[in-house]
Amino acid sequence: MTEPAPSPARRGRFRKRWRVPGQLRLGTRAVDTAAACFWLLALLTLGAELVTGQSWYRLFGTTFYNPFALADPGSIGLFAAALTASHLAILGAAFALLERLFGRRWGSPLLGFNVLVAGLALWMLLLLVRRMAMTYAADTPDLATLRGLAGGHLLGGLGYVRGEALSLALTAVIAAAAYFLLRLMLDFERAPPPRTRPAAAAVAGAAAMLLLLFAARVPDVYDALERFAAPRFAYRILDTATDFDRDGYGLFSSLPDPAPFDAHRHPYALDIPDDGIDQDGLAGDFHYDTPRPAPPAAPIFRGHRRHVVLIVLESTRADAVGKVWRGVTVAPTLNALAAGGTASAEAYSNQAHTAGSLKVLFGGDVEPLPGGGSIFTDFRQAGYRVGVFSSQAEDWGGTAAAAGMRAAADIYVDAATLKAPGAIPIAPGEDVLRAFDRSLGKAEAWARPNFLYFNVQAPHFPYEQPGTRQLLPGRAIAESEIRPGNRALVEGAYWNAVANADRVVGELVARLKRLGVYDDTIVAIVGDHGEELFEEGHLGHGLMLNARTTRIPLILSRPGIPVPRPVGLASVRAILLRAAGADVPPPADGPVLQFLGSLDRPSMIGMAEAGGAMTTLSLRAGRILSTAPVAAGRYASLPANSPLKVGADRLVTLWERARWEHALALRRHSGAPQPR
Repeated sequence: MTEPAPSPARRGRFRKRWRVPGQLRLGTRAVDTAAACFWLLALLTLGAELVTGQSWYRLFGTTFYNPFALADPGSIGLFAAALTASHLAILGAAFALLERLFGRRWGSPLLGFNVLVAGLALWMLLLLVRRMAMTYAADTPDLATLRGLAGGHLLGGLGYVRGEALSLALTAVIAAAAYFLLRLMLDFERAPPPRTRPAAAAVAGAAAMLLLLFAARVPDVYDALERFAAPRFAYRILDTATDFDRDGYGLFSSLPDPAPFDAHRHPYALDIPDDGIDQDGLAGDFHYDTPRPAPPAAPIFRGHRRHVVLIVLESTRADAVGKVWRGVTVAPTLNALAAGGTASAEAYSNQAHTAGSLKVLFGGDVEPLPGGGSIFTDFRQAGYRVGVFSSQAEDWGGTAAAAGMRAAADIYVDAATLKAPGAIPIAPGEDVLRAFDRSLGKAEAWARPNFLYFNVQAPHFPYEQPGTRQLLPGRAIAESEIRPGNRALVEGAYWNAVANADRVVGELVARLKRLGVYDDTIVAIVGDHGEELFEEGHLGHGLMLNARTTRIPLILSRPGIPVPRPVGLASVRAILLRAAGADVPPPADGPVLQFLGSLDRPSMIGMAEAGGAMTTLSLRAGRILSTAPVAAGRYASLPANSPLKVGADRLVTLWERARWEHALALRRHSGAPQPR
């Protein structure tokens, strides 16, 4: 863009005051305008991604937040070369396509202007969306995990970020208006654009491909590149093109394909036990020792049948028990029940999002079978009256259907039947308690044994639900105030929401005591998962496996009830049936398996052991983390007998066993013959 050139004014339009020539003069050299805009766009976008990438991901220099950051000069040099080459290759391909389609009609100045403005706008939008993902969805989440977090519906999950989405839409509208205003104020010279040189483009593309292939063999470099738009996009294209056996994994995959020309051996393949073949490429050939006994078709109750009240507290962390916020006890009811009953300090969710956790809880397995029975059908078959009193819509994520909840329930009350407003309806706890009073508020309603399920949503994001009261020191915060810089406010709002959930539990317990049935009732309180509160820069749950997002309260109102150590949500079904008087096998001892995504294709698997030790393995990135002892490494490069490798292989075997037993159960359920 150069000096202004006057032109005649046109009625109803801006006067064109600035003339954009076909070439720009840089010192003594004339540079084509479109080419100059391309290089400016490449420099600005690459610089912006590098600055934000280091700020958000700590890419360089090993830190507490990223122990796999790039530290040695060789890795940094390879990363820089692959990033620059892929960035220029992707931008160059887009520029060449636009030049071929619109170059003659637009001319060089207008082509350069459109490429620069559109490119900057798209990259800014990408960075904003990535920042939102960092806040709500951790680091490079996959669609399967996000879908699970959103209850099985990605579009439904937009309800959590509607404010940010509206801001992005408004920004896009303002940017479009600014673009058209600039178009009216500028006069573009009709100069032909530069010609693309196919040979040079082919050489540059081949160099970028070779650099990306080499970088894919260096895990730390690959991880860093995956956080940038151009190499991430390039890897997807190249991996699809080199997937020779069409098993979903090619030469550029983050998960190395152990057999590129054998479709039966690849990451996530079901490892057949004791066949001498390591189908999934992890921990060698899977050995299957003692089969787990199949649960009985219907539990048999002998003697007196106690009432059972199962209360699920949304997003409630284990440290709610005993928590004091600014001098005030957060959960006095939970504290009292834990002191007088049975409480586990080592209870964990097998999954870290609501829909998956509830299916595990009700089904009594890490991956319950469709139509395979649930805690609701167990008590229904035993002659119990079954009641559902939920502050959430139980159809969210398919929970009600998976558990056979509606068919088994004599009383069914949830946020949908209470006509709670909103795209993700949440009913106040008081409304649910009033529904309980209407149906079971008299002593004669308890002549028959009751199994009741309550769901309390008060601690759900954004920690301010209908009916929330200010019970702790502090103040309510708007959703727009929930950001890392307001961490103390966010923590205060969260613990106040937990205090509201505790109040609902206290009022329900008081009702049971007034009815005279409390002493003959097993009251079980459990969290579905925990919650991150910006301790490591992230908020929420569902995309990490650590103590804050998966360690939960598990409290039973009667003392002396046997509970494994550690215990997962998958064991609660058997624990409650046995506590109520049913003759069912006890839950198995041993580590608690955790995973993000589905059991067959998780992005991460984890193992919680007695004493609080946790081990996680990112199957997507091959990274292993251990908390006791604190250690980190790459699975593929661990020494064979190192403690970290031994722990990682135990975790892999735990996961492979769960997958194999699930496959056997599916075959039994469908009537298919069992594999030998």
